[in-house]
Amino acid sequence: MLNCQDFRLVTRADVAQMFGVCIKTVDNYIKEGLLPQPVQFASREYWHPDDIRAFMDATFKRTSSEPLTLQAQATDQTAAATGASRAPTAAPPKPATSSSRGIHPTVRAKARQHSALQRLNAHA
Repeated sequence: MLNCQDFRLVTRADVAQMFGVCIKTVDNYIKEGLLPQPVQFASREYWHPDDIRAFMDATFKRTSSEPLTLQAQATDQTAAATGASRAPTAAPPKPATSSSRGIHPTVRAKARQHSALQRLNAHA
């Protein structure tokens, strides 16, 4: 017999915590069909824990070596079709510039403003 203290329905907040996202993202996942619809009860919505476990197993659990075999076959077929070698070559790294993504947007904006002022002052 199931003890009521051990049983707990799953809420949107619980699902958000499981996935490491906010509750609004869980709502979006439901609208997009990525998550099953919760059951409405009173003014709240819940999932049964077994339903969430079954969904997680069906979505994320891999069986032994099937996906790896399928992935290896797909890679072999792609390489054979394109005539490419199995080891991809890495592109040379780009030199860092003031417009690099690693620089904070505020710093980039100040640099753009500074260069615009220099151009304006050069014409004066």
